[in-house]
Amino acid sequence: ARSKMPREVWLAAGLFSACCGVIYTLINTAQPSPYMDEVFHVPQAQRYCSYDFSHWDPMITTPPGLYLTSMAVLAPASWILGVETEALCSVSLLRAQNVLFSVAIFPLLYFLLLRIHGNTSAWAAVHSSLNMALFPVSFFFSFLYYTDVGSTLLVLLGYALGLGGHTLLSAVVLMWSLWFRQTNIIWVAFVAGVIGLQWIERERGKQMSNWAYLMGVVRDVPALLRLLWPYVCSILLFFLFILWNGSVVLGDKTHHQAGLHLPQLFYFFAFTCGFASMAILSQIELITSFVKRFRDACWIASFCILMVASLLAVHYFTYAHPYLLADNRHYPFYVWKNVFQRHWAIKYLLTPIYSLCVLVMVHVLLRIQTAFWVFLYLFCVTMVLVPQKLLEFRYFVFPYLLFRLHVPQPSWWGLVGESVLHVAITMVTVVLFVNYPFKWPGSDSLQRFMW
Repeated sequence: ARSKMPREVWLAAGLFSACCGVIYTLINTAQPSPYMDEVFHVPQAQRYCSYDFSHWDPMITTPPGLYLTSMAVLAPASWILGVETEALCSVSLLRAQNVLFSVAIFPLLYFLLLRIHGNTSAWAAVHSSLNMALFPVSFFFSFLYYTDVGSTLLVLLGYALGLGGHTLLSAVVLMWSLWFRQTNIIWVAFVAGVIGLQWIERERGKQMSNWAYLMGVVRDVPALLRLLWPYVCSILLFFLFILWNGSVVLGDKTHHQAGLHLPQLFYFFAFTCGFASMAILSQIELITSFVKRFRDACWIASFCILMVASLLAVHYFTYAHPYLLADNRHYPFYVWKNVFQRHWAIKYLLTPIYSLCVLVMVHVLLRIQTAFWVFLYLFCVTMVLVPQKLLEFRYFVFPYLLFRLHVPQPSWWGLVGESVLHVAITMVTVVLFVNYPFKWPGSDSLQRFMW
């Protein structure tokens, strides 16, 4: 079986690459010029390709990791071809870099799946990894010059290296991910936390009470610091950056201020349960055990507490960012307009669904993860999402992939159903983007629907 794995992975990778090539061609043909945030990213990358580091577009709020990576990729190619780097720094080639990143994500997901689950069959692991690589939100941005795909690739790589015992290299890769997106500092802490938890389990054994576990953490702090020092250094350096910059955000800070957007968590829980529905529903034992939990008074009490918390959150902390209400090119605009703005009571009526989704996610994760791992995951998701005032599905991508990686793997029909769901949504999005542009009143520019 071991000898067959590379062949299966290569076959799936070839199929995935062919699909990427077709969609890349369609999008580049329909929209050869920079679109949306590309109007900031592409010119900045082209300045870097020309070795002009003196200008920074204030509308760009993320560090220059994407542009420096493009330089590193294109500079050797320009030397081999005998042309200037800036000549290769076109819109299409910059987008192609992200397609390569997306292709690289697939084998990383495969490796992580085997590392986490171990006993998964080769074809099931390949199919599951392919589904995650085709996750509609992240997959679509593989074809535009955005920071998302590179950020996801680096954090996954850092996580894989950390789980493989290469802590120093893992911390270096994760440090580079901070140059793509500052909020990745939370995932640096997550990776450090997971490695620390695994070390404690190896040293002290898994059969410990929660109290003994906590005491073990306190007692083992010196040993944990010796193990995790590369991540600790990364976190300290990031805090020095904040002190120097005066904020996490670069550039325009006026529309990217942190807030207390608690409903963002509940949007994520519902989003995750929706996209993971096939993976969860295909496991009958998971569903029956979840239903049986409602015989437990503690489980019912948890649901009631979540209901109260979600009602308070949506009543006092619901926030509609100006960008959300002003831009009808994005799917969140239509979700907000056609769901939340349909009636004032909608946001309250959705709270039982939010609460149920929280319990479903916790129940599913606890099947194979420890309570401390689940707490660490939920804490990091909270730290990433709650400060974000804008409802943006891109922010959910990495938390979703982590959830999907760490839950019990679906049955064969669950995997097939998940494939159909992801492919159908992606096809609709690509068709809308390519074939159904529209114009705003008073403007001749074509606008396109996207995530």
